[in-house]
Amino acid sequence: MVDTILFMLFRGGNTIKQLILSLLILQIFLVSCSSNQNQSSTLVWEENKLIAHAMGGVDGRTYSNSLEAFQQNYDKGLRLFEVDLSLTSDGKMVARHDWRDSLAEMFLQTSPNDATTPDEPWTYDYVMSQPLFAAYTPIDIDQIIQLMRENKDMYIVTDTKYFETDLVTQHFQMIVDAAEKDPKLLNRVIPQIYNQQMLFDIQSVYEFKDYIYTLYMSKDTEQEVIDFSSENSIKVVTMPEFKTNAEFVAALKEKGIFTFVHTINDIEKVNEYQKLGVHGFYTDFLTNDDLDS
Repeated sequence: MVDTILFMLFRGGNTIKQLILSLLILQIFLVSCSSNQNQSSTLVWEENKLIAHAMGGVDGRTYSNSLEAFQQNYDKGLRLFEVDLSLTSDGKMVARHDWRDSLAEMFLQTSPNDATTPDEPWTYDYVMSQPLFAAYTPIDIDQIIQLMRENKDMYIVTDTKYFETDLVTQHFQMIVDAAEKDPKLLNRVIPQIYNQQMLFDIQSVYEFKDYIYTLYMSKDTEQEVIDFSSENSIKVVTMPEFKTNAEFVAALKEKGIFTFVHTINDIEKVNEYQKLGVHGFYTDFLTNDDLDS
């Protein structure tokens, strides 16, 4: 389409009226493309009210970020997957909440750290060799990208934990590099930001299509959150329960911003928050059928 319009603009013998008409057609086309992109992005939120927390629960267990957790929750109809991303001691990105020995104990794993170096990152090979709960498969960023390649309607919501500029840029450069052979997949990567500066740090690496402002570490006031999100076209604000109130939710909604609350596994709580105007929820175990019923 663009090639055709440019040909009309620059071919010899055009009258002034033809040039003006061609320019108007080009402007309408570009506005339409932009509108379609925004609409497509907004539809993701309109059509999805659940985000699988840490890839979702699996067989009643949480926080695994495992392959099986993804498979179970995708099969249940979820399409948005929050994933915890951490760096190993040798600088590779894996799906893991953190390196605490207490988490390893919960996962029925044996930590390689001794008493003098607890809670330190593991090597990549050691992480990948340790099943979670003696049953589930750990995954890395390359495998996550492959899952997105195989499942065309899968989105990931990043939880990278850190907001220092050097770590933010390092983490998101690794995500971008992982999708190097298929960069369109990055349209389905949704970074969570923890403060205002983090947005600009991420954009210095890559301008993603969507962002979520998650508030559990933010020191912003409610009005600062509303203004910043609106001014920077952030479509979703996620908040913990203690920050959720009807006035805040309504003010965000007035700006066209969807509100999510985390982490909710009780359908009665869902009903309560929906009455406040909350749009969606991070969850371990709820399904779309639960919401429909």
